[in-house]
Amino acid sequence: MIISGSYRRLLHAAITRPYVTLLEAMLIFVGSIALIPSVGFSLFPVVRQAAVYDYH
Repeated sequence: MIISGSYRRLLHAAITRPYVTLLEAMLIFVGSIALIPSVGFSLFPVVRQAAVYDYH
């Protein structure tokens, strides 16, 4: 079988208790959002010098 061992038990528990699984996922998401102030968030790094070079 492809799915076996502990993953099978975890998957079965998640499927049989969808509301608990959804609640846990939401708690993990909210917790990760709460960590942004301490970890930091940046889509683009600060450029300290010219990032465009002319190689001609």
